Amino acid sequence: MKIKNMRDFRTWFKNLKPYRENNQFIDEHFLGVFDENTKKTGFFGIYHGEKENIANFLMDGLKNAQDGQAIYEFIQNAADCNSTYFAIFYNENYFLALNNGLPFSQKDINSILNANQSSKTDNTGQAVDCGKIGRFGIGFKLVHRLVGENDGMTELTKDYKGPIVFSWSAKNHIEDLQKFQPENSLEYSENAPYLFKILITNFPAMPNESVKNIDYQDQILFENKELNEFVNYFQSIQNQLDFQLLNQGSMFFLKLGKNKKNLLDEQYQSLISGVRGGLNNLKTLQTVNIQNTKIDKLPLNLIEFNIDNKEIIKPEDEFCPIKMSFGYLSDYKKGIDELRASPNFYKYFPMGKENHGLNFTFHSTAFRIKTDRTQLEEDTNSTNTSIFQVFWKYFEPKLQEIRQTNPQEFKNIYANLLVSKPLLDENGNKKWFYDSFYLPLLNILKNNIPTKNNQFSDNAQNVKIKNFNIDIDLNEIGLGYIQWFEWDNHKEDKELLIQVREKEKIGLKIWDFSDLILNCNIVKMNDFLLKTYNNNIDLYSKIITELNELTEYQLTANNYQLFNQFAQLNFFHYFQDDSKYASSFSHCIQKNIIILESNYSNFSDILSKLGFLVSTQNIDANLSAIGKILTEKTPYIKDKLKFYEMIESKIKIYSNKLTNEEKKYLFETLKNIRGVGIETLKNITLPYYFLGFFKFFFEIKKEKTNFEF
Repeated sequence: MKIKNMRDFRTWFKNLKPYRENNQFIDEHFLGVFDENTKKTGFFGIYHGEKENIANFLMDGLKNAQDGQAIYEFIQNAADCNSTYFAIFYNENYFLALNNGLPFSQKDINSILNANQSSKTDNTGQAVDCGKIGRFGIGFKLVHRLVGENDGMTELTKDYKGPIVFSWSAKNHIEDLQKFQPENSLEYSENAPYLFKILITNFPAMPNESVKNIDYQDQILFENKELNEFVNYFQSIQNQLDFQLLNQGSMFFLKLGKNKKNLLDEQYQSLISGVRGGLNNLKTLQTVNIQNTKIDKLPLNLIEFNIDNKEIIKPEDEFCPIKMSFGYLSDYKKGIDELRASPNFYKYFPMGKENHGLNFTFHSTAFRIKTDRTQLEEDTNSTNTSIFQVFWKYFEPKLQEIRQTNPQEFKNIYANLLVSKPLLDENGNKKWFYDSFYLPLLNILKNNIPTKNNQFSDNAQNVKIKNFNIDIDLNEIGLGYIQWFEWDNHKEDKELLIQVREKEKIGLKIWDFSDLILNCNIVKMNDFLLKTYNNNIDLYSKIITELNELTEYQLTANNYQLFNQFAQLNFFHYFQDDSKYASSFSHCIQKNIIILESNYSNFSDILSKLGFLVSTQNIDANLSAIGKILTEKTPYIKDKLKFYEMIESKIKIYSNKLTNEEKKYLFETLKNIRGVGIETLKNITLPYYFLGFFKFFFEIKKEKTNFEF
């Protein structure tokens, strides 16, 4: 099999600077920084300058990172190479990642070996590689953590472990690898693939090549045994690959350090979640497989902005425009499941420790992040603060545009903002974060409250959460200034309704039917009730049902405030001179319009003949709380003797209008009133009626509008 000659690459790199060319004190085939005996500078020294201790130099980038972070570096590399396909396989001993992106050039190899130092401009000062993640020095060297038990430092600098790289530009290159056998020889060719091992994060060594180790001793540091392990593992998983997609690409193989497989397994779910979200920021990658499981991109809706870097304070990259994106799911409930428990802030990939319970993702290419790559740098009036400020500067007008052109999508975004948890408490914990990011979010929530019929309000005091099941035109009852909050399904939207009621957010109040009664205009409500009673009996029935569902606590709170309001509303009706009239409870009591208990409902016609005005509505203390209170507040029901006294005064005048059957029924009814009895009734003149004991049943057909409380 033919491969490129990496000795030529090392010499090419050395000669990039004229002062290094033909310099006998520079040995590009020496791994280290500097050899005291020969006074020669090695390849590491060429790249990184004079460093007394290689391990100490590498420590900063490796010690604080997480092993799972290395996976993102492989994906980053795939994205920078314009890959459409990426896959990872690993077991207890080995790890392999591959992509079908553009094969590595000398410049790409240089970038991988020099991971912490990226060139952002060309020799004319123009920005280069603005579309590549690697320009930020994200740190391919993080993958070297995987070769060791902890940070991999001992294994890298003492045992010379490191990843093997294979990058091919033609289909026959990977076919040769598929067929490679241990006994096959290697030849060098310019048109061949790259095959090398990276030592101490930046020295490219070929198989079976003798180089100078850190101590300037000759040693083969990429033995045939390692090459065979790579080839064998690749061949063992090749039946899981689609070679039609692999006409070009790059492959990375390494022997896993102790316990690294377990650590990768532990981080698997968070890794999958991070990859799903991160794929939204990697435009070319279409297919990602991890352990032969396809990882689908999280179907986020993205609102994206390209920002001039001059708008940001101290941008990390001064030469490329800054990209920002806000990602969300249209169904906020899916967002709760998919996003709220995951990291919310991305620099292409999620920062694992930036999980704030937000129902959206926020990505910026300009974030300054800590060396462990899992969290934002603490920042007051600097880069990250200015990123947030600039984001809201562009995001708010965009939201207003969406609100005008697509109200439903605006409400989708609003719901996601609303159910997001506050970033911080009120005690100044990360105050810069709260002030620069969360306060603008709160302002959007407070100034754009969605209400019914695609309306919006900036006055939370006049927006209420509806908690009853009938539709009433609020204008008709004097509440036209009130708007109903868009969401009112207290089961399906429970979480959202909890959040909108939080004082720290919007502080909306729930209004049930009692609040409608309590706050309505009496005159307008009575007009509405009369119209509804006459024209929409179904709606009127629903209103009565709502009244009957009011609790005793609601009705009696604040010294019977709600009941007293109800008592002024015309929920009672009576006939007079063949005309029907509406009346309130208070009016009925004042004018002696009789309201009967339901068990006396058959008494209605008799009382009418005796000259009483009688409500067509009955009350029942056992039916509802309002029925109980009406019973207590009606003098002649609370005290039945008063009921008797009222009737007694009428019988002497109107008894001749009653039939014998009605007189019998009247007698039977009155004699059962406690404190009345037969002796008392002897004083009432009931012609043709004889005393006796028998059961009598009398029934009067009720109207359909004879509602009960």
